[in-house]
Amino acid sequence: MAAQSPDPSGRRLAAAVFAAGCLIAGAFAFVGLSTGGFWTDELFTLFLIDHHGGAGEVWRRALTDTQPPLYYLLLYGWAGIAGRSEAALRALSGAMSILALAVFFVGTARLITLPGRLFATAAAAAAPFWFLQSQNARNYALCLLISSILLALALRAREAAREGRPVSPSVLAGLSVFGAVGAFTHFYEFLAVGLLYLFLIITLRQRRLTVVLTLAGAMIFGGEVAFIHALLAGTQQNIHDMWFGRSVGFFLIQGLDVLEGFFAPGTAVAVLVLAGRFVVRPRGAARQDRPHAVSIADMKWSLRLAVMMALGLVGIGIAVSLLFAPSFSARNILVASPFFWPALGLMFDAATVGARRSWVALATAAALAAQLLGQTNRWRLIDEPWRESARYVLSTSACAGAEIPVVMPGQFGPPTPFFRTLFAQDFYGRYFDGQAARLTVLTAEDLAVPARNPTLRRRLGPDADDACPILAWAVHDMDAIAARRLADRMALAAGVPRGAVTARAIWNYRMVWAFVRPNPRAWVLIRTPAPTDAPEGALAKALR
Repeated sequence: MAAQSPDPSGRRLAAAVFAAGCLIAGAFAFVGLSTGGFWTDELFTLFLIDHHGGAGEVWRRALTDTQPPLYYLLLYGWAGIAGRSEAALRALSGAMSILALAVFFVGTARLITLPGRLFATAAAAAAPFWFLQSQNARNYALCLLISSILLALALRAREAAREGRPVSPSVLAGLSVFGAVGAFTHFYEFLAVGLLYLFLIITLRQRRLTVVLTLAGAMIFGGEVAFIHALLAGTQQNIHDMWFGRSVGFFLIQGLDVLEGFFAPGTAVAVLVLAGRFVVRPRGAARQDRPHAVSIADMKWSLRLAVMMALGLVGIGIAVSLLFAPSFSARNILVASPFFWPALGLMFDAATVGARRSWVALATAAALAAQLLGQTNRWRLIDEPWRESARYVLSTSACAGAEIPVVMPGQFGPPTPFFRTLFAQDFYGRYFDGQAARLTVLTAEDLAVPARNPTLRRRLGPDADDACPILAWAVHDMDAIAARRLADRMALAAGVPRGAVTARAIWNYRMVWAFVRPNPRAWVLIRTPAPTDAPEGALAKALR
C-alpha cells in the first residue's frame, strides 16, 4: 500500500485545497452548458441522433462518420429522456467526466497517498482537455471514463500478480467488457485497449490473464475490422482528405497540443515546483522522501504503463496517418489521459512524503488554486457561433424570406450532395428558425463565379436589384485573411471596386492553452455601405 505516515500540516492544507479544487471544477462542469450553441462536431452528433428512427437509424447514420457508434447509441437513449437541447446533451458529458475523476481517485487508492490523489485529480480537472470535453457532446468524455475504469482494473490485476494471486474473474471480465466498450467508442481508445492488453500480458505473465486478454483482444479486433469494413463502404467522408495532416510540422504541433491539453498553466507551475524539490533537497533526503517501500514496484509499473501508452499511441497514430489515412491529433491521443494521471500523484508523493518542510506542498497548492479562476470561462462563448451568426442573419430585415448563400466548410467534408444537404439543414439550418430551405450551399470558389452564384450579380454591381445586402454567410474553416480575400474576389467578379464587399465578423472566444482570446469564428459578407436596416447591432458588438 501507499505510504500512510503522518503528514505535516502544510501537506494536509494542500490536500484540502486540492479537494476544494476537485469539487469546484466538478460543479462548474454543469455551469454554462447552454452559453454557446452547438459547434460543428456537435451539430454532426445531432444529425446522428436527432430523429425517431431508433438505434438502427443511429447505426445507419453513424456509418457516414469516421468513428465507432457506441457513444451515439448511448446519447440517443439519453436524449430520449433528457431532450436534445445544448444543456441536456452536454450534461451527459459532464457526468461522465466527473465519473472519470471519481473512478481514478478510488482506483488508485493503493498506489498513491490521499494528498497525492487529490492533487492528481484536481490537476486532471484543471486540464484544458478535461475542461472542454466535460461540456462537449462528443465521445471524448466517455473515453475518459472508460480509460479510468481500465486503469483501475489494470492496477487490481497488477496487485494480484504482485501478491502471487491469480487475477480475479471479475477483473478479467471487466478488462474484456470495458475494452470492447472503449474500442467501439473511439478508434484511438481501441488502440489504447490493445496497448494495455499487451502491457498486461508482458508484465504480469499469468497464463489465465494471457489467455483471456488474447481471446478478448482477438474478438475486439475482429469486430473492429468488420466495422471498419462497413464504415469504409458507407462513409460519406473522404478519409484521405480531412483536416488531419501528414507533415512533420503537423505532428509536432499536435504533440505540443497534447502537452497544452494535459497541463493547465497552474498544473505546469505545480509540476515545476515539485521537480524543483529534487534539485534543492539536501543530501541523503532521497531515501527519506521515498514512499513506502512495498509500493515502489507498483509505482514504477504504473509509470511504465503511462510511458507505453504515450509512446505507443503517438507512434501508432503517426504510422496509421502515414500508411493508411491521416488521423493523428492531440484530441485523439488525450482520450488516454487517465493513464497519465497517476504520474502527477506519484510525483507529488515523491516530492512531499516525509519532507520536514511544507513549502513544496503549499506552493503546489497555491499554483493549482490560481488555476480555479479559469472556471469562470464557463460563461464565455467558446467555439463556433453557429447560433449567434444565425441570429445576426435573421435580424437583417431586408433579407426576410430571401435566399442566403452559405459557405461550405471544406475541411469538414467534400462538396457532395450529402454534405451540401447536411450543411444546409443540420448545420446552418439548425438555428435558422426552420427556414433552411432559404439556404444555398456553395464552396468559396463557387461564390465568386456569377454563373454558379446567380445572387451575386442581383445583389452586387451596377445592375443590382435585390435589396438583401448579404452576399455570403460562413462558419468554420475561415479566418480573417480568407474572409477578406473572398470579399475581394466577389467584388472583382461582380465588376465593382475592391472594398465594395465587407467581411463582418461574428466574434467569440478561443481557448489558447487555458486562456481565452477574442476570436472571429463566423463571417457575414455584405455589400458596402450596409443599408440602415442591417446595422452591426448589439449582438455582434457583444461578441467581440
